Order: sequence, then structure tokens, then C-alpha cells
Amino acid sequence: MWKFTTSDKEELLLFSRDCLERNFGVNKPDFIVTPDFISKFSGRYGVFVSLYNKKELRACLGQMTSDLPLYKTLEQTTASAASRDYRFKPIKRKELNQIKIELSLLSPLTKIDGPDEIELGKHGIYIEKDGRSGTFLPQVSEKYDWTVEEFLGHCAESKTGIGWNGWKTANLFVYETLVFKES
Repeated sequence: MWKFTTSDKEELLLFSRDCLERNFGVNKPDFIVTPDFISKFSGRYGVFVSLYNKKELRACLGQMTSDLPLYKTLEQTTASAASRDYRFKPIKRKELNQIKIELSLLSPLTKIDGPDEIELGKHGIYIEKDGRSGTFLPQVSEKYDWTVEEFLGHCAESKTGIGWNGWKTANLFVYETLVFKES
């Protein structure tokens, strides 16, 4: 499903780093967008950008889908993650050298009939009900060592706002991610 080489991943991380630094007015000619780069990363993907400071999550925002080429979606999402994650104070320029970027590229959503179709660690979940929606990336269930029901309950309650058991009458979707990060 994923056609990204190690070199491609490194290039996307460098681009995201450049976007983050440009967002703070750091103008270094470290990354140049070439026609080859545009061509290589013109596919449409959902993407999440997670920013860590000393292994602690500092921000995480993304888009489930996008009508824009990957590089444009990544540019927008990186800037948003740095300043618009309501759970955290905006990233400060003085933190940039401590921030590590993790990218999660998303496969298309697949509607499922129930929790028995969810593979923890492999699937992210997306819950939708009454115009509300929320998601957890696959790595969230692993971090907290949740069961499938806990994964769904926490997402329904804290991300979707439909209560712990709200997922039972909601539309459920799964997706897979390709995750890579700065070393």
C-alpha cells in the first residue's frame, strides 16, 4: 500500500522541519522544493503531525483526508500543529531545537460493522455520529495498552464527545498509518 522509500521519508521530514521553522521566521535555505519533489509527493493522503519535546507530546494535529497534494497538506498541518492544538500552549521559537517531528500518513477510511474488525496497533479509528467526529491514531492504543473497547470508549468520550458508549450507535471506520520520525 505504501510506496515511500527511506529516502522519501527523510525528505518529508526535512520538508516538515523546514515548514515548522519557516512558521517561526527562521529562513534557512535548507530545503528547496523542486519539480521532482512536487511530482513525487503529489498524491492525496491524510496526514497527522506530532511534535515532541523530550519525548513528551507537545502537539498533534492532522487531516483525515485532503484534496491537496501531500506536500501542501503537510505544509499546512505542520504549521497548524505548532500553534493550534487546543490541548497545548503554542510551540515557542526557543523550543525548535528540542522539538522532534513524527509524521503519520493515513490510508483511506474503511467503514466497519463493529469492534471485532479492529486490530489494535494496526488500525486507527474514526468515529462519526450526529455531525461529531473524532479519531485516535493506531499508536494511541499501544501507548496506553488499551483493549478495543477502551480504545473506542476513550475516543467516543474524549475526542468525539458522544459519551463512553456512544460508539455503539455511531459510524465506525478504521485506517492504517505509515509512521516515521526524526531521530
